[in-house]
Amino acid sequence: MRAGKKLDMEIGTRVFGDKRQFHSPLKHKSCPNITRCGSCWDLVQRYSTDIAAALEVVEALYKMGLNMDLTYRIYAVDGNFATVTFYSDAWTAGQGDAGKIPLAICIAALKAVERGVENT
Repeated sequence: MRAGKKLDMEIGTRVFGDKRQFHSPLKHKSCPNITRCGSCWDLVQRYSTDIAAALEVVEALYKMGLNMDLTYRIYAVDGNFATVTFYSDAWTAGQGDAGKIPLAICIAALKAVERGVENT
């Protein structure tokens, strides 16, 4: 899974329940609210690339009853590597691995909501 607007929109929808319909600027003429959103893509938080926005994802899952474990490794040859795990006392909800922490948070968060946070 790659960082970017598609992943950011999925986080907005599945973690935060954002009901807006996003589309590419090429389809902007069909936007139902053209006066408010100069470009719909610009309304999307950068969850997968901005650590501050990614921490909002962590807070949202915490409010759903999940804790987070983060392991960040720095390798001289291979570069950086982050592993994020969302869990409760009884089970692991989702785990994500990536070179950047915000992307790892997003991957793990989507896996957690796919499995159903209500299992906590």
